[in-house]
Amino acid sequence: MRNWHHKVIKLDRARDLLLSKYINKYGYSNVYIGVIEGQIEFQATNSSNPLTINDYTPAHGSFSDISGNRKVFTRSSVISTDPKYNKQFTQNISTLSPSMHTTCVTGIISGNEDSSTLIDGISPNIRVINSNNFEDGLFLALINPFSNNNILSPFFASAKDNDFINGGASNTSDSYSNNFTSVINCSFNIPLTSTKVDFILKELFAYGRNGRGTLVVVSAGNGDDSTGRGLEISETVTDSGYRTTAFSNKSLIVAASKVILDSNDLPSYINNPVFDESKADYSNYGKRVDLCAPSGPDSNPSKDDINIYSPTMLNCGNIGTDKQSFFTKINQVVSNTKLILENVKGIFKGQSIELGDSNSYFHELRYINKVDKITGTNNVEVTLDTPIKFTKDFNKNGVQFSLVGTNARIVALKKNATKHTGSNYQLTLKDLRGINLRTGSQKVYIYPKNSELTGIDTEITTIVDENTYRIEVRDNLSALPNDPINNPLILVPDQIKASIKCINYYKNTKPTSPYYSVTSVNDIAGFFVGQEVLLSGGTNRIAFITKIDGTTITMSHSPSPIDDKLTMTSLAYGDFTSRFTGTSAATPIVSGLAGLILSANNDLNAAEIKHILKETTDKITGASNYSLVNNDTKYNYSYTTNDRFGTGRINAEAAVQLAIDWHTSTTVQKPKMEIADRLNGLILESVLETEPVDSPDIWIKSLADNTTQEPSPTQLFNNPNTSVDQKIYIKVRNSGNKASFKECDLRVYIAFTDDENPAFPFPSKWYDQADVKLLAVKEIPIIQGGSSTTIGIEWKDIASKWNMWNNLDTATTKRKNAYLLAHIAPFDGNSNEVRNTNIRFNKQLSCKPIIVSHNSVTDGSAFLPGKKLDLTVGAQSVQKKFHLLMENVLTTNLSSFKIRARTTKNNSNKTVEEVFYEKTGNTWSLQPSPTDNWIAFDQPIETPGNHPEYTNIKFPHTINVDNTKLEVKLEIVNI
Repeated sequence: MRNWHHKVIKLDRARDLLLSKYINKYGYSNVYIGVIEGQIEFQATNSSNPLTINDYTPAHGSFSDISGNRKVFTRSSVISTDPKYNKQFTQNISTLSPSMHTTCVTGIISGNEDSSTLIDGISPNIRVINSNNFEDGLFLALINPFSNNNILSPFFASAKDNDFINGGASNTSDSYSNNFTSVINCSFNIPLTSTKVDFILKELFAYGRNGRGTLVVVSAGNGDDSTGRGLEISETVTDSGYRTTAFSNKSLIVAASKVILDSNDLPSYINNPVFDESKADYSNYGKRVDLCAPSGPDSNPSKDDINIYSPTMLNCGNIGTDKQSFFTKINQVVSNTKLILENVKGIFKGQSIELGDSNSYFHELRYINKVDKITGTNNVEVTLDTPIKFTKDFNKNGVQFSLVGTNARIVALKKNATKHTGSNYQLTLKDLRGINLRTGSQKVYIYPKNSELTGIDTEITTIVDENTYRIEVRDNLSALPNDPINNPLILVPDQIKASIKCINYYKNTKPTSPYYSVTSVNDIAGFFVGQEVLLSGGTNRIAFITKIDGTTITMSHSPSPIDDKLTMTSLAYGDFTSRFTGTSAATPIVSGLAGLILSANNDLNAAEIKHILKETTDKITGASNYSLVNNDTKYNYSYTTNDRFGTGRINAEAAVQLAIDWHTSTTVQKPKMEIADRLNGLILESVLETEPVDSPDIWIKSLADNTTQEPSPTQLFNNPNTSVDQKIYIKVRNSGNKASFKECDLRVYIAFTDDENPAFPFPSKWYDQADVKLLAVKEIPIIQGGSSTTIGIEWKDIASKWNMWNNLDTATTKRKNAYLLAHIAPFDGNSNEVRNTNIRFNKQLSCKPIIVSHNSVTDGSAFLPGKKLDLTVGAQSVQKKFHLLMENVLTTNLSSFKIRARTTKNNSNKTVEEVFYEKTGNTWSLQPSPTDNWIAFDQPIETPGNHPEYTNIKFPHTINVDNTKLEVKLEIVNI
């Protein structure tokens, strides 16, 4: 059965829910999913290079919508000679380098249902943005301008990497450039350091989808290819099961379950199929696994009917469209390996044959291992590579099925051919795929498209011109029509073969994709990347070509000993495959379902999508095999889990229903995260646009102050001193009825502005930049529903940065107003609760104005921050004038203000003389008078501070000392 996994996860029922509520059961085209492991198969529409957005299209028909418009497209990072634009984002493609793996993943997520193959993706209406690597996830979510600045901030210094520095999005006139991904699929192990992955995931959750977050869905992995056994996922780099995403709670890690459809008596046609489901042996496992999805029983795709069916690269699969297939009636079942087929020609060894009803469990695929023509008829006897299981004869419990009289579907490589003018023996082909004359000739069947049985069996004897794809055949073609428009000729070639030798399998002591070699490039003429092949010479196995580089070939799923000699033979040539498997196939099933969840409710954030997927799983193997994680430091806190399956296997129907109910049902359990803009007693109130935001949930104290008491609600301002380390406190509230999710972060910034009642729109004022500085990103601990927690953030060494961050206006002796900003990521709530134009309309953004005291000294050319000031005047006895500036001092504190000035011997702290400059009444004076007038103060100059209660005060003074003997130290006291 082609879409068996749809039945297992109850996809049809989920689609019915969407259809009944939204008149659209396949998802919405405004939802985008990123596939970032390599390039899907694109093809040029002309000869331009590089290919621009209008010069290429997805090669597979399943990747364009019903109107023929692309729904799968690329975003690429290109190298520039200018380092500033080293990863400039573009829609152009410099080279076409398709990946069969990536193409299959894309097809599982969003491939259209093909009218003849009946294979479709989980969410066919959803669009896919394709890129080459995980770092480009920041491009796909269109958050790269913010990420550039944040990665350069001191907070993320350990993760800094020049690969993140880029020029931002280009081709802004192209509508696709402004569409962001809601989900990113990673069917591979991300080859980055944990610090880089941590940075990317945090950025995606904070800025993706305008603050609702982009969810990254990651495969658990297929274990150790050398043994075929899964590994326990580890956070330790030296372990073989290490996965860079394992340490982060923001990724959703997908394991694979093994589904056995033939373990019982034949399953019936009903919507609830009978099957056994357990852990796939190859699937990695462990406490970090979030959930699982169905896949094949073996990471080596060698079984039939139990792997995932998907679109693949053109001519690289064992299922074809109607145009690629021969249809023939089964005349007789000779044995479980031999069938007689009626009225068919063009049948060769290696072609795949599809038997039974493709939309039921009476269905299987085989390869033709031998073809014998039956004399005097157009019938053939075919021998299959393995015995049939389900479809030979069945009669049980009132269900009957027999192959005799049913149609078989055989995939053939049908190549358009045009007679060459001036010769009845020569043809021109579109390309030479599947053509290889290394052994001297190649059998072919040539027929007019409108008459499959009136063709000629012949052989290709010569490739006349490789550049124009002109060939010559043994037999005269004059009997065939020459009507390329209405009745073109079709050429079907026999199998091609090559002798190969394994030259490398283990790399750096770890198994990797095996490499094979051939003597000459001519040996592998006709083979191509993505192609399905049979490797024989020992144990026969099916593999896929992943790369051809001269005389070297890379294969997937084909481990061999070094120097092993094999025969590689072409198989089938369809555009679809039944052989995609592993956690690579399970992961896009989950990503596609996440897209359907967003189609049901686009107001969900990334943490909520992840929770809905996990909360609604089916407990395969029985609920008794799952246990509750009640330690809130663990990744799967509050879920019942199993190390093999996470919370269980996804249930599309239940997930879509919960998504529909999330913001409308009063019974749904969900957190609701908030930071107060204003409190009226215990009630959180909104603030009008014309009113200031002064959050009671944000305050600041000296780091040395160990008291935990919150400030009085009537306290207008926090007044930190830059010369003292501080601690910022943020109260985070959960007003929902469920404990918060571990995926939530708190981001804290300091911002500077002269705006009155600033709006601080998101995201333009919520990343590190000239007037906004990122101070911290901290995971919010689990907060039970109806309660809150206070998070403390140390803020050190402020004075050394203050003058760079918030420049002093020397004319007014004032700086910009300072605000502490607090951001809960990702946003939750409906669209009215998380508007981005003004913090007053977003319950997860708030701010606190702070009045900052800062002391500095200038001689007209430099500021010296800090409370204690060591001044060097110069050699000999020299006079020099300075200004000591104190900013934002409470006016009432000036009555007790003092400046201590003292001279000390050079290179020691031994005091020679000490004096104080202080205010008595309204008069400033030095007490006592200094000997030799080594210091003198002019009248202080007072100007308004950043608030009416605060004053800026400047103290002009002159110092006259012999610097070779004495040092001068000034210290502010009683402030």
